[in-house]
Amino acid sequence: MPMDFPDMRSLINAAEVHEFRKLNDGETEIQYRQALADHVQQRDFIESEEIRNGYGWDKWNDGQIQASLGRKGFIINKGETGTGTTEFETKHLRPKPTKTN
Repeated sequence: MPMDFPDMRSLINAAEVHEFRKLNDGETEIQYRQALADHVQQRDFIESEEIRNGYGWDKWNDGQIQASLGRKGFIINKGETGTGTTEFETKHLRPKPTKTN
């Protein structure tokens, strides 16, 4: 189920659930959001991305999806058509060219 994290209150609640530290003096919401997302990433990658983006996975745009895949280790290639393909797809799912001599 997708979850939104729109404000500092929701971040603080998530920090308690994930046993994360309290907000440091002078730390901005963006800095705290990033640190919390990094902390949660190993436990729950999707929730960490929801924290990072501020809202559930069902509302992510193409750029957020691509950034998420990049953090997971996939390399997104943009072809001439502008459609993104992952390095995995290119290496493993597409047929290899055959030599014709």
